[in-house]
Amino acid sequence: MYFNLFNLLIFFGALQGIIIGIVLLFFKKKEDQSTLFLSWLIFSLSLTIGKHFLIDFSKANQWDIIVKPPVSCFLLMGPFLFFYVRATLGKKIKTNIKFFIHLIPGLIFLVIQLIIFIESGFGEELMDQSIISIFQLIEQVLGLLSLMIYGYLSLKLVIKYQKKITEFYSNIEYITLQWLINLLIGLFIGWLFLLFLTMVDLFVFDFTLPQSAYYLLFIYVGVIIHYFGLRKLTMIHFPTLRPLEVLEKKPDIQKNDIESDKDEDTKEIQKLEKIMVENKPFLDPNLTLDSLSDLLGVHSKKLSMILNQKMGTSFYDFINKARVEEVKVKIADPGNDHLTILGIALDSGFNSKSSFNAIFKKYTGMTPRQYKNTL
Repeated sequence: MYFNLFNLLIFFGALQGIIIGIVLLFFKKKEDQSTLFLSWLIFSLSLTIGKHFLIDFSKANQWDIIVKPPVSCFLLMGPFLFFYVRATLGKKIKTNIKFFIHLIPGLIFLVIQLIIFIESGFGEELMDQSIISIFQLIEQVLGLLSLMIYGYLSLKLVIKYQKKITEFYSNIEYITLQWLINLLIGLFIGWLFLLFLTMVDLFVFDFTLPQSAYYLLFIYVGVIIHYFGLRKLTMIHFPTLRPLEVLEKKPDIQKNDIESDKDEDTKEIQKLEKIMVENKPFLDPNLTLDSLSDLLGVHSKKLSMILNQKMGTSFYDFINKARVEEVKVKIADPGNDHLTILGIALDSGFNSKSSFNAIFKKYTGMTPRQYKNTL
């Protein structure tokens, strides 16, 4: 029986993907839609890769029956990726008509695959191969187009959200979305490689390129998806995020109200500054815009408007600047000489060494150690 390193990697990769998908579903927290869609994405990828492996493997071993299971989910991967990203960013996905519209092309092709599978004698070479080749070409082109479109929409959404989170969170160490951007960029590179192979297959080999030519691509994409599946299982610090439409929603305040509340805004700013000095809410590393607005006694949208429009800063910068000032005071206090700089930073509201060093240098122009040496 014919085996080689690549088809073994493909086989175990597809098997591992199915196992990871099952584990994700088993350990899924209640109402955690992102894990649900990630598991579906991994399932669809694993089944698609598994199908290509079975076709190539049965041909290589010269089986009488060429195994062509109707399980390719190429056109479902794009929507599942998009729903996974939206759910990760706090959007509750409703299973309504709009939801199923995204899935209709993939479901239609699954039905067509099932018909071809039955008409070809459950995998035997009885059906006109030109029909099967045309179908596979259409599926591959549409699948690639779907992945490109949904990948672009997902990346655009993440970048847009990344710019908004500093308005609501004071610590973004565990909610930075760079890992999600890296995932999408990595997949996009894989899709460009797939586009190249598809063009070569179509115009050079007349769509007769063997399945093994795609093995490196399958391994590359499989590693990326499986890595983030395992990462999801170990991600314990990722909080529930606000949907993007909530972050972008403007305060429902009329122009006349704004003009008549100028004195009130001044009082709110003074009250905020007093609370920052006396209560020091920034010492809480999990401080959010909502919790600070509750302490101030105003709506979070009102506080956001005061910070952005009246004080010319974001919530993230406002809180972390206060934390830096607290660190500077504590470093200068001889009574804290027994404490490490990192210990002082953690006591001042920072939650990691890397974020503290970056933020401290941003506001002082020097590292914490350099600052201490100037005292």
